[in-house]
Amino acid sequence: MYHERPKENGRLIDTIALPLQNEDIAFEISELEKKVADLWSAWRNEVITPEEREQKYRQHLFPHVARLFYLREKTECQYDLLISTVGTSLEPIVLTLLTLKPTHTVFICTPESKALLEDIQTYTGLSLVRYDIVVVEKEDMTGVYEKVRYYVRPGHRVAVDITGGTKVMSAGATLGAVLSNPDIFYVSSQLDWQVRKPVAGTERLLRVQNPLSVNQDLEIRAALRLWEKGNYAAAGSVLLDMENAVEDPRRLRIWGHLAAAYGAWELFRFNEALSAMEVVLRCVTNYQRCEGAYGLWAYREKLERQLTLLRELAVMDRQSKGGTLDILQNLPLVSALVFSLWGTVCRLENQERLDVAALLLYRMTEILSQRRLALHGFDTSNPDYQKLGEPTDILENMQKLLRQSNLVVPHELPRNVALSHGYALLQIINDPWPVERLQKFSGQTNVRNHSFYAHGFQFPDKGEYHSKYRALMERLLQRWCEIEDVDRDVMEDGCRFFHPSEFATGV
Repeated sequence: MYHERPKENGRLIDTIALPLQNEDIAFEISELEKKVADLWSAWRNEVITPEEREQKYRQHLFPHVARLFYLREKTECQYDLLISTVGTSLEPIVLTLLTLKPTHTVFICTPESKALLEDIQTYTGLSLVRYDIVVVEKEDMTGVYEKVRYYVRPGHRVAVDITGGTKVMSAGATLGAVLSNPDIFYVSSQLDWQVRKPVAGTERLLRVQNPLSVNQDLEIRAALRLWEKGNYAAAGSVLLDMENAVEDPRRLRIWGHLAAAYGAWELFRFNEALSAMEVVLRCVTNYQRCEGAYGLWAYREKLERQLTLLRELAVMDRQSKGGTLDILQNLPLVSALVFSLWGTVCRLENQERLDVAALLLYRMTEILSQRRLALHGFDTSNPDYQKLGEPTDILENMQKLLRQSNLVVPHELPRNVALSHGYALLQIINDPWPVERLQKFSGQTNVRNHSFYAHGFQFPDKGEYHSKYRALMERLLQRWCEIEDVDRDVMEDGCRFFHPSEFATGV
């Protein structure tokens, strides 16, 4: 639809685009203002026929008006498309067209105003391949709206000039532009009622603020509130959906991808989270001069640590094909996984969702138990008890330990190694990780077993959860970090998600 910009060859464009006669643009504008004022006064007071007056205005006055307008309003912005509503006056359309210099133009006109396009083409030197003509009825707001929406393309820089045409046409174009978010322009001027023309030299190109920008601010605040409540995926979706609806999408891009990364991270979709976090880090680097990457430049070191953690976690998708032992013997990966669970548990506790938090704590404890056994070459998904010693002795010791703890005693070594079995095995081989005797450990983990989301119909009591279950897991995690030389503070900070109050100031 859009074409390469050809060389302009019209008479008026040659006039207004001349190089500056003086390096001081302010001086030339001042001189032109005086000249236009003198020409306007003489033209306005001259006694001639209306036809002669119009011809003289276009030939002798308008070229200077256009040059003055161009010098005042010229922009470095390159527009792929200009959509312009056409009424009975060609001057504002010509001024906008020559100043914005779009690659392609769409004229929305009525059957009556279509005749004006020939004069517009003459003044601007616009070639046939550079414009489309759309004809609508002057009261057809919906038709104008639909045409604007049709011609606006994602990824193209579009301007909409609402100066010409009927009020209904301007309203339709505005509505289409507001929802599509191109730049909206209007040629403002002071009208001389005696001659029914704008006073020469008062024409200014105004860029109209999109009225939905206020609503966009409200949407951004709503998205950040979702973020504050831990609904990261929804917050990211809202922010990224708005990316193409704002003038400067960079802030929404970086915040939206960070929220999306956190949303995927909490759902353990690590590759998806990694892709989003990589976008965040690129944006942090590229946008560092834009309000400090919109508040995140100061936190780039932590973001880089989070990226490193996600790279470790993304390895799990590849290593899982080789068996769980490969995963469990990888300390950086296990550390990232355990503290990802721990970070999620802390966020769930803040939301008082203790039932789900209990499930994740249980799984975290399982992983720590599996990790300790894996260091002895024992894979809980495919147990080979000879890795831990003589199987007969192990069975005898396990039965004795489980019997003392009032737990179910197996008749043979279990093929499905439950948490209590793994914990018992670690006590049998004198691993330094267990912090409680098996009987007490089993009693404290029953918070999870009796949970509605596990095997029962109870919801965790807040006091019992924190005093027993949470306290036990805290000791187990701390002991594991000490044994395996894991920097708990660094890992906890890396898995703590940013709160909007840390970076989204002034929103």
